[in-house]
Amino acid sequence: MDAEVILRELGPDVLQACPVGANIYAARTFVDSILAERDAVNDDLNFSMSP
Repeated sequence: MDAEVILRELGPDVLQACPVGANIYAARTFVDSILAERDAVNDDLNFSMSP
């Protein structure tokens, strides 16, 4: 995933987690944690919507 895609998809979450001027690749830990959190939320929603 490149920086443009990350910022487009996660926008404000990444900007809040990464200081201004930070290299997006150096901040991968933050991005990975945001993605994991979103996956967990989506999994919870999908589970609650299953019949």
